[in-house]
Amino acid sequence: MQTNLPIQINVINNQPVISTLIVAENTEREHRSIRLLIEEHSEDFEEFGRVSFEMMPSETKGGLQNIKYYNLNEQQATLLITYLRNNDKVREFKKNLVKAFFLMKEKLNGQLQTQGIPFNLQDIKRACIEAVKDEFLETKYIIKDELKETRSIIRDVLSNVIAENQNFLDEAKSVVSTKSLTAEQLDILKTRIENKAKELSTSKKIRYEIAIKTIYSDLNSYYGIKSWYHLMQGDYDEALFVINNVSLDRGA
Repeated sequence: MQTNLPIQINVINNQPVISTLIVAENTEREHRSIRLLIEEHSEDFEEFGRVSFEMMPSETKGGLQNIKYYNLNEQQATLLITYLRNNDKVREFKKNLVKAFFLMKEKLNGQLQTQGIPFNLQDIKRACIEAVKDEFLETKYIIKDELKETRSIIRDVLSNVIAENQNFLDEAKSVVSTKSLTAEQLDILKTRIENKAKELSTSKKIRYEIAIKTIYSDLNSYYGIKSWYHLMQGDYDEALFVINNVSLDRGA
């Protein structure tokens, strides 16, 4: 890509560059000396980006040969000029170089923005961030709506399952409540009764046998049974409560 500029500026991958052939021509230097200068200070030039090169066939005294030349970006070209000895030709080239890069960037900027593409790097970053942000928010709201719908479906399914199996649940509760206590539950009740009897005998200063007899009597009376061994599983939790609240205040 070329345009009417003080000196020839090309564009490679949307980046303005100047070839060392143009630099040599406008500063009246041998191209070989320009190329060797860049290669001698390659690390300096690489600080401003990769220094690309191309090969071009050219007629020489020895016949047709490929000439290697470099394409420099604005910073690299400016650095190169600082390495050249100043004279009128070099000073004129410096001014033209600044103008040429400025005009080319303006032209590129206008073309890219016409296509809806920001040329400035910060604009590119902001555009990318906004695009990702919008996509993220859209995805977030979609997921949120889907989660709401999923929760609603799960609630409905659970409600239906419970409704359909309510009779079964009621029957299960009934079976549990009329089932005899397990050996483990009987042992727990017995231990709780003995511990309560010890507590009462100490606090009320009565014999242990009287305290434990009182607890058994209260349990049997509360449930209307002959022996606490006849308690059902449905009575288990309440029986623990009754044992814990046995009192001898009425006298023993």
